[in-house]
Amino acid sequence: MSGAGATPSAAELAELIARGPREHARRIWQPMEGDRPASVLVPLIPSADGLRVVLTRRSPDLTKHAGEFSFPGGRPEPQDAGPRETALREAHEEIGVAADLVEIIGSLPPTTTYRTGYAITPFVGIINAPPAWVAQVSEVAEVAEPLLTELVAVRYIHTYQRPEGGERLDMPVFPIDEERQVWGATARILDELLVRLAPVIPGAALAYG
Repeated sequence: MSGAGATPSAAELAELIARGPREHARRIWQPMEGDRPASVLVPLIPSADGLRVVLTRRSPDLTKHAGEFSFPGGRPEPQDAGPRETALREAHEEIGVAADLVEIIGSLPPTTTYRTGYAITPFVGIINAPPAWVAQVSEVAEVAEPLLTELVAVRYIHTYQRPEGGERLDMPVFPIDEERQVWGATARILDELLVRLAPVIPGAALAYG
């Protein structure tokens, strides 16, 4: 592994991403029969301050998940060769990053959106030379680049009671500021990313034990 304070290489990050999922994530949030397929790109940006992740805030005018933070992504189109190509195409459409600027280093376990019935496959990619973001105004209200260290520091667990009287679930939440937060499927994907990359994120090893 790289020394303290050094930016980890793509190979080091790929090795960490390839670690197996946590039992909790695998058991609770795996896709369910009938879920519709979707893919997202989890973009990482190396910076002088550490690794950053790119999040988008969805337009408040959308009918589903309006105003929520998410990763660029969506449903497959006929021209997509597979889930990876779906994630790259959607990222290009939503934030203007060309596929050839993204180095895919692995994927995270699929997860369900539960209420809206999507089975999301997350692909992790490094953008070493990020462009000026060009947000798709019909879908994206904002592009954010929080440091992974900042997200680890503010993470907390919210206990959620399923409305139909099912089990109580502990869900990660990541505040972006005093009024906005990352939650739901995006927070679970982010949590899985952070627990795998904990060895190279200052403070994460203690937070994730």
